[in-house]
Amino acid sequence: MVRGAGDVALATVVVGRRGLRDGCGGVLSASILADVIDLDERRTGERKEGVYSAAMTLVLKVGTSLATARAAW
Repeated sequence: MVRGAGDVALATVVVGRRGLRDGCGGVLSASILADVIDLDERRTGERKEGVYSAAMTLVLKVGTSLATARAAW
């Protein structure tokens, strides 16, 4: 396969966009989690950070596992 200068530029754009997407996902999910915990406290009067953090971690791990398994096919 012949590689040209355009391949490097395209790869840079693809990797850069993916890095931004992954970085935003990590920051936004933690920020949204804090808002959900605060909203739940206002509604119920109880703080349940552990439950929400565990649920988010479980979902992220399952999602990563499924994505990894899918990539292996």
